[in-house]
Amino acid sequence: MAKKDGKKLCPNSHYYREETIDRLITEAVGSLYVNDVLAARLREHLRTAHDRSEAPRLRELRRLQAAETRLTHKLGLLYDYRLNEDITVDEYRAKRSRIAEELASVRQRIADLGETNAAAEEEGSTILELLKGFRETYVRADTEGKARILNVVLDHVELKGKDGAASRFVFRPPFNLLFEVGEHVRKASGSKVGEWGE
Repeated sequence: MAKKDGKKLCPNSHYYREETIDRLITEAVGSLYVNDVLAARLREHLRTAHDRSEAPRLRELRRLQAAETRLTHKLGLLYDYRLNEDITVDEYRAKRSRIAEELASVRQRIADLGETNAAAEEEGSTILELLKGFRETYVRADTEGKARILNVVLDHVELKGKDGAASRFVFRPPFNLLFEVGEHVRKASGSKVGEWGE
């Protein structure tokens, strides 16, 4: 191996310009394929996944609502005990404070579960909207936007060959399946990247 400035050089190493890397990534994201049939299947998959995650959420919600009812009832009983002078004012205040804190925590967890459910439904719709015209969305994005998009869909890249011709892109699930389908459809149809998949 030759040395340059005291550093070993790998004879097969290549340097890639930013424009080259961006072109390679644009071509790779252009192979995403979503048609109406796939979009319907994705929607169904997201709904099924949501339903599966919904059952434990509903069980937890019922458990928290029961806890809320029990704690509210305890506060009422505590007040009755104080009125009947079964407990002192100090005991009443201490116990009421502890129960009220627990009740506030339960109510916050109930609210959080509702927000989580709404966010999951919105996220599924957003994903489907973004997948339509995905390549154009990526191309129009600024550097920071492209980085955010790639952080979601791309696991890693192996840059290889002159001008990156032998590079390998590994996408995160479930996007990896859409890119694999896109590659098969593109090869079967003989289309160039970007001619289909809208």
